[in-house]
Amino acid sequence: MYTLALDYRLFLAPISDIPQYILDMGTGTGIWAIECADKYPSAVVRGNDLSPIQPTFIPPNCIFEIDDFEKWELPYKFDLIHGRELDGSIYNCERLCRGAFEHLKPGGYFELQSLEHGFLSDDETHKNAVHALEWQQHIIEGRNKLQKPFCGATICTQRMGKVGFVNIKIQRFKIPIGPWPEGNKLKQLGIFALQDILEGLEAFSLHVFTQGLQWSMDELQVCLALVRDDLKREGLHIYRELYVIYGQKPKVKE
Repeated sequence: MYTLALDYRLFLAPISDIPQYILDMGTGTGIWAIECADKYPSAVVRGNDLSPIQPTFIPPNCIFEIDDFEKWELPYKFDLIHGRELDGSIYNCERLCRGAFEHLKPGGYFELQSLEHGFLSDDETHKNAVHALEWQQHIIEGRNKLQKPFCGATICTQRMGKVGFVNIKIQRFKIPIGPWPEGNKLKQLGIFALQDILEGLEAFSLHVFTQGLQWSMDELQVCLALVRDDLKREGLHIYRELYVIYGQKPKVKE
């Protein structure tokens, strides 16, 4: 989904054509790290995650490590540090940005890619997705009770500037939910996005609802069924915003 939204670019930061060290924080399945290693054979691409779910057949310049990316226990300096869909995993946005700053080479880039939490529309039809909007508010409330609020694009941008990044850029892309848009690219993107959220809804909600809000599993399942029905309804032109933020560590003054 991200690859299609970004026109098959892995990232937007203007790094050099021959980077040496790249880090993929919270790499998950490792797909991004593998594709990056294939594209940049000059670089050692490291992906870290707490879950060992990455494949074993990987490019020789790709390395996966079991590690908590927020602890920054890495003895390396990178040309690019990348993180995708980390908003649900970040406890302290400023600490994350500071750690990235300290682990970049001078002139290196830190890039975050994530979907903003809210459901939107240009024609107000998202307001008819009542259950999806209620779920959205429950997620915010539950994460706040867990002391794990969303960072979001605005806060991340502010924190990057605070810790010393320069040349900070932010780009936003509309990600439709469902096959309602015209045009092959947006329609395909909407199909992927709908499938992604339907399949990931329970995993994303489980801890927040059962631990943060103290809901029972039965209550949660009823809520999620209503949300899925909302998101699959025809006539709703719902989208979410994908933001890409990157900033540069200042170069060494000559």
